[in-house]
Amino acid sequence: MRIRDIMTKQVRSLKGDQTLVDAARLMQELDVGVVPIVGNNNDLAGVITDRDIVVRCIAFGKDPNMTRIDSIMTKDAVTITSDIDVRDAARIMSDEKVRRLPVVDGMRLVGMISLGDLAANVNSDMMAGDVLEDVSKPIGPKA
Repeated sequence: MRIRDIMTKQVRSLKGDQTLVDAARLMQELDVGVVPIVGNNNDLAGVITDRDIVVRCIAFGKDPNMTRIDSIMTKDAVTITSDIDVRDAARIMSDEKVRRLPVVDGMRLVGMISLGDLAANVNSDMMAGDVLEDVSKPIGPKA
């Protein structure tokens, strides 16, 4: 099975010049913890997570009403293409310790895939459980 068969295709995104409050409101509306950030032609510029907002803004006393998304977003987001096999996507999630991946065609955002999508659509609960276990393991102190 390919990612294109199970990915979310109608993905809401934001622009980098919007504020963190815009990002938080969209996360609340969609009940998600990550939003893709796009530039021209729907090209993926990065992602913003609820953790980014807390760790890179709130923890430093920055004002989320005034802080632009592009000033704290994760710019080097791990991505996959829609033709990748779901087991390969699960391996990437496990290796990179992420629960969601933007799906791109070149640099253009075409979808999102989550660990939940894998669990709901792949006939291997064990695979999803293994990925969740790997993703949840602490990375350890950075050198």
